[in-house]
Amino acid sequence: MALAARYGWRDWRATSTLLLEHAVNLRRGDLASLSEAARAHRVTVVCGVHERDDEFGGGTLYNTVLVIGPEGASSIDTES
Repeated sequence: MALAARYGWRDWRATSTLLLEHAVNLRRGDLASLSEAARAHRVTVVCGVHERDDEFGGGTLYNTVLVIGPEGASSIDTES
C-alpha cells in the first residue's frame, strides 16, 4: 500500500517536506564535520542518511548508507 494512501496525502506531503528540509547534500559537504571526527578519533562511522541531490531540482531523496573510514574518506551506497 502506498504511503500517501495509507496515511493520507496531507500527512505524506508534510512528512516529505520535513525529510527534504533535513536531508544532507554530500556535494555541499554537509557531513564534513563527521568525516573530521572520524579522522581525529581514527574510527569508522557507518550511518544511514536521507541524501538530497540538488543537481537535478532537489526534489529527489535517496536512502544512503555512508561508511566513513578512519582516514575521513567515505564510501556511499545509494538507493532511490
